[in-house]
Amino acid sequence: MKFLNKLALAWGVCICSFPSLLPAQCLSYPVPIEERVERSDAIVLGSLVGQFPFEDSVGNIYTLNLLEVTAWLKNARPHSLVGVISAGGVLGNRANVVYPALRLHYGKEYILMLEGDNPAFGHPDFRQSHPWMLQSLAYSDSQGALTLEKGKYHDLYVLSPKTEAEMFTLISRLTGQDIVDPEGQPFPPRPFVEEPPEFQPVNGFSPSTTNSGTIVNGDFLTIWGSGFGGAPGDVFFPNADDGGATTIATGVSSDYVQWQDDTIVVKVLEEGGTGTFNVNGVSAPSSLTIAYAHIAVNSSFLNFPEVTRQRYYLRDMDGSGGYQFLYHTPGFADSAAARAAFERAMETWRCGTFFNISYGGTTGATFADDDLNTVQFGGLPSGVLGVATSRFAASGIPGSCDQFNTVWCLEEIDVRFATSPGGGFSWEWGPALPSTNEYDFESVAAHELGHAHGLGHRIASGEMMHYAISNRVAIRAPSANEIAGANAKMAYSTVATCFNPSNCGNGPMTPLTAGNCALPVELTFFRAWYDGRDVRLEWNTASEVGNDRFEIERSWDGRRFERIGTVAGRGDSFESVDYTFLDPLPVPGLNYYRLKQVDFDGRHAYSDVEVVEVLDAPPALLLYPNPVRDVLRVGVDRPGWLHLYNAQGVLLQTLHLQPGTHDLNVQHLPPGLYLLESQATGLRKRFAVVGG
Repeated sequence: MKFLNKLALAWGVCICSFPSLLPAQCLSYPVPIEERVERSDAIVLGSLVGQFPFEDSVGNIYTLNLLEVTAWLKNARPHSLVGVISAGGVLGNRANVVYPALRLHYGKEYILMLEGDNPAFGHPDFRQSHPWMLQSLAYSDSQGALTLEKGKYHDLYVLSPKTEAEMFTLISRLTGQDIVDPEGQPFPPRPFVEEPPEFQPVNGFSPSTTNSGTIVNGDFLTIWGSGFGGAPGDVFFPNADDGGATTIATGVSSDYVQWQDDTIVVKVLEEGGTGTFNVNGVSAPSSLTIAYAHIAVNSSFLNFPEVTRQRYYLRDMDGSGGYQFLYHTPGFADSAAARAAFERAMETWRCGTFFNISYGGTTGATFADDDLNTVQFGGLPSGVLGVATSRFAASGIPGSCDQFNTVWCLEEIDVRFATSPGGGFSWEWGPALPSTNEYDFESVAAHELGHAHGLGHRIASGEMMHYAISNRVAIRAPSANEIAGANAKMAYSTVATCFNPSNCGNGPMTPLTAGNCALPVELTFFRAWYDGRDVRLEWNTASEVGNDRFEIERSWDGRRFERIGTVAGRGDSFESVDYTFLDPLPVPGLNYYRLKQVDFDGRHAYSDVEVVEVLDAPPALLLYPNPVRDVLRVGVDRPGWLHLYNAQGVLLQTLHLQPGTHDLNVQHLPPGLYLLESQATGLRKRFAVVGG
């Protein structure tokens, strides 16, 4: 802790949770299937045939996922197309990629539970061209979709994988409706027939441990075997967003760097997780480990012939080297416990990777693309604990700073949390550990800030960026792999880019250091004055995070300071706190004072120095503690000789002291009364030695 004197590509990432210590995707809490079915206006079975981005009135980008309807499972319409709205999308050099936003992929079938049409929200072009078509969000976002894979539908949390017959029976029982096709005819469940693999077995791959979402050649996966064919197929990886319950293949054709009959070179998509991948159904001979995942931008901007994966850069957007958060009011700004937990999470990343993020006050601004980095409660789908939305902007210069020299920058970060976890659970704000009925807010905040840092989900149980967390569990510190991933992002974000776009701040991010990474105690003022007898010190803090104590230090030459007292801090506080301290032993002339603020973890910072001139100060001789057992602290304000006498007046010791506080060992003295006399001032003080 330190003293503090007074494109838009938006990447949103969530944290999800699951009760009874069961895993949950993206750290959201589970929504019962009964609730999802009951509150859905419509339920469809369909597959993706097109994706069309649009933005709302405040700059948030969404995607209209056009689905061809195979069957209606609730409130059937006579239509074969529906539009399912998900948060995120790409618009030229602008985009949103949002977690836990629903992500639909080509080549998959889904059962989707839809909230219902909102005529004021949706893709405006389709509102005009297809006014009859339902455009709807999925109820409870990513929990509103069940993915069909190998003959079974996979639910994120509640349901075990179920066949189509089982799902149809369950949903019909809950709705009381028949399953029909778009023409209104009965649609029976289809039997699953597993098709034989298209290719020969995979012989091997390299490396065995790699990173996903990157554009580093050394991270690309090389697969060798035979019979792969001359045209690209698909490499399916375990889906890190659901713990590998389903598999996922990249939808970006340029991710396949090479595809030959005996060799494939592929960039692992950012959602790819640890586990066994397959080439169109043929499994690899062993598991692939994903050490860390980087969030990537998939765009053709600028001058790419096709959509291509690109990295983005952290920048100096606040004039102090990075990004400054504002707490939303009313709401988040009013919760001292939430603010303290969030700032502990911030300090974890600030001091773990020197990620330059800070806090800077409050705002009434709502969730929008507005160049403000906000932290707020509310506005989340049912079942979601937290979402971090990072907004990016892209700029380039044709012919020089384009393609892989295009500059994508993190322009804005917004973080939202559920006011309460729901489901009968509550937040544990910390620093205590969560109980069975609690989710750990600091863990959720640290996870979201990991996404803001540029890290995607992993399949790595017990680690911060693992796709899931449970109640009663605290994961407040990143693992070594996650630190490595964040440091890799910092490494290329803190050096010069091809050029400095005007919409990307003041240049590369300025990394913090071990000396300034601790979040500040916000010191409003510190002053000292002489009242004719003592020097009085006063100071005030506007906020404190992890503040254990203040140590008051004094010097007579402005160079060598000694501690003269300690005042306890407030720990975590977001209220104005006043402090005072009295120095009864100033010396004639100049006295120098400073505060040493010490965190619970031992890190410390110093205040500015206050100078007080003392004129005609009466002499002083201080002794403490009194009675004393072993070491007597002796304070004098003038140089000179001190004489130590016993109760019979026998001189026992003579010593010469300079102004200041000194330790006098009295362990060798028998219990009884003693006298110290200052030859310079004539002052005498008695003290008692007590036995051990």
